[in-house]
Amino acid sequence: MDTPLTSPNPVEIQLLVKFYRKRKRSYLLSLDDPFPADPQPEPVIRKNIVAEAVLFYNYLKEDPARNYTQTGQRFGVSRARVSQLMSLIERLPKEFIDNLKDCQDQQLLQIFSGRTLLKIAKLNTPERRQERIEQLLPKNARFSIPAKYDLSDDKVCPQDAPGCTFSTQANP
Repeated sequence: MDTPLTSPNPVEIQLLVKFYRKRKRSYLLSLDDPFPADPQPEPVIRKNIVAEAVLFYNYLKEDPARNYTQTGQRFGVSRARVSQLMSLIERLPKEFIDNLKDCQDQQLLQIFSGRTLLKIAKLNTPERRQERIEQLLPKNARFSIPAKYDLSDDKVCPQDAPGCTFSTQANP
């Protein structure tokens, strides 16, 4: 009794299966459950480089016998980093440093990163430095600077700005 395994009429079967795939380092496949959603990345909290520079400056001023190497050892940074931050204090406008040292606005801290501030400090004249700072400020930024720049009252930082005399918030 030899029966053939194939029948003269082919039978077609369709199987519906949910198929999930996800690309990571390689493709991940799942026939059962969908993959869980990726967790949201932690928001980046930027360091205030000017506040760090002021901290180092005050530490050095407490004892004139201290040097950059001792300061670097105290705060866990290199002597070169201390030197970079001291060049910011020495070369950037004092009003700018006073305004930015307490700033917590992440947008402004991104704009005025350590690398950007070092590039500004390398400019030859104080006028060019001030001009570059003003170019980098966002269009909607309001800030307070000395009266010699003759700004109207509507550009002065509001009282509700978070510890910062610069503000990128819209007018209240």
